[in-house]
Amino acid sequence: MGNTAFIVELIRQHPERVLELNDNKESIFHVAISHRHSGVFSLLHRIGSIKAFIINLEDEEGNNMLHLVGMPKKKGIISSQSEDIEGPILQMRQELQWSKVKKAFLELRFPN
Repeated sequence: MGNTAFIVELIRQHPERVLELNDNKESIFHVAISHRHSGVFSLLHRIGSIKAFIINLEDEEGNNMLHLVGMPKKKGIISSQSEDIEGPILQMRQELQWSKVKKAFLELRFPN
């Protein structure tokens, strides 16, 4: 659901959870990217050297995070966040914001 504070506390209390995968072989960061939760995604910058391992993990369909960043947002999540409100202006705003996340991910993945 994109609750960044919860994820921060979870990682603080149980850092090993960062490496756990769901039935689709996705980490919490894969799921966050699929649902466009940029707050959770931004935590990758804070988790240290383990991020290199997590970034390269592939889901059961062979997609790593770089693939997921470029895919459309997954539907079906109920949220009170404005990102789930449909409408041309809000969709455009969301895609503009997500393009910034894509750029940040590429800088994380391929540093100069």
